[in-house]
Amino acid sequence: MQGRMKGQLPLPDKFLVRDVGGVRSGVRANNGFEALSLSPDGTRLYAGAEGALEQDGPGCSFTPACTARIIEYTLHDGAFQPAREFLYPINVMPRPAGFGESTGLTGLSDFLALDGGSLLTMERSFALDTATKQSVLRIQLFQAGLAGAADSKPVAKRLVLDLDTIIGRLEPAWRRLDNMEGICFGPRLKDGSRTVILVSDDNYAETQRTVFLLFKLEAEPGSAAALPAPEPRSEDWPALWQVSKEFTLAVAAAMPEEHYLYAPAPEEMPFAGLMLHIARAQAIRFAQVAGAAGPFDERKPIDKAKPKAGVLALLAESFDFCMGLSAQLTPERLEKTYKVDWFERPEVTGSLLLTAMFVHTAHHRGQAEVYLRAKGVKPPAYRF
Repeated sequence: MQGRMKGQLPLPDKFLVRDVGGVRSGVRANNGFEALSLSPDGTRLYAGAEGALEQDGPGCSFTPACTARIIEYTLHDGAFQPAREFLYPINVMPRPAGFGESTGLTGLSDFLALDGGSLLTMERSFALDTATKQSVLRIQLFQAGLAGAADSKPVAKRLVLDLDTIIGRLEPAWRRLDNMEGICFGPRLKDGSRTVILVSDDNYAETQRTVFLLFKLEAEPGSAAALPAPEPRSEDWPALWQVSKEFTLAVAAAMPEEHYLYAPAPEEMPFAGLMLHIARAQAIRFAQVAGAAGPFDERKPIDKAKPKAGVLALLAESFDFCMGLSAQLTPERLEKTYKVDWFERPEVTGSLLLTAMFVHTAHHRGQAEVYLRAKGVKPPAYRF
């Protein structure tokens, strides 16, 4: 086999590797451009880095969040030139349960440009317990929408397939996932359906193998405009809920003890009741999605004569409980449907349920600020 260079693609400066006075920038070692795909009409070319740039934050390990970058090139006078750039949020795999000292890697392995301005992306995660040598490999496919995405802003995406959900349907010899690194369209079937091929890289290792997996596309993935708006990702929630905790506790602490049982109208909850409602509701829903044994002990007695200290303690315990459970959230639990007692919404996904609880806490926190104003107390400064 022979080949020759056809040309080069210009790169924005932020991708170039530099080290100025010990401050590194650009792509990380072994985290350069892994993904490349031409749009079906041949007018756009997409290139994606496997992980976060040095200046974009920590690498994609067991970190709370990780963002890769995708460059869109457009064709001008026979050559591709950079046009837009997108931030691609990667679903970082949490440290597997029972793992001690371990290494973990997650990255954007490859993608396939689809009609309608979207990408079928492949993310690969690997974790290794350095003591036991036990390892976990996860391969997930997502549809990422680019058509309506703003330049240098995060794209919306949705899970299309987690290979863990179908691996048991394969022949026994093929039930071990390997180093999947490539994705492309396959041949059309007799009924006209399109297919997609995934391929693994054996790394020239005797313990690995090159595998081709062929999938039928049951339906052509839709336009990016049909994708939902980005939701807070599970790996983002610890930071978001930490701010919510600090803000809510500051609001609760601002109300003087003598006004803790104040309510502006008979049909409204008193201030203490608002805070307890926040604490109990969010803990119950986090436990529901995480599959925990149960929420914290919400029946701890509160001194009705001096409720402030007890309410603050219970509120802090609730936030700590929720943030602790957030580390146990798996894609399967977030995609699963749960029964709720909301008006006209008997069932919701775990992701939507926890997003709704974030809004629920903010709603009642804002309500509590009105109580403060009514008693002549200036609420804490807004924070996010």
